[in-house]
Amino acid sequence: MTTDTLLGFLLWAGSSAGLMAISSFLLERFPPFQKIASKTRLYIVLGIVVLIPQLVNLIPLVPQSTWDTLQPIWEGLVTSVVVAITFITSEVTHDTDKSLRK
Repeated sequence: MTTDTLLGFLLWAGSSAGLMAISSFLLERFPPFQKIASKTRLYIVLGIVVLIPQLVNLIPLVPQSTWDTLQPIWEGLVTSVVVAITFITSEVTHDTDKSLRK
């Protein structure tokens, strides 16, 4: 499944693999979620995994013109993330290389 368009990304994010990857990534970094009892967290994640894929069924109700309007914003966001990842990788490589030279 392609994620080069906003619509493609939303369809991927609503799939089991995408949803688990995104929700795990976000929830693990959300300190208040970590303070919740283990069993309650289980039910929250179960609710997310069951309910959010149902929202994918609403995508066909959104007019194509809306997707066309949002596409440039999506492309800018993806470009920004790629640049940020490239910068971070460059910095890590630079720091690692500097520490190896010592």
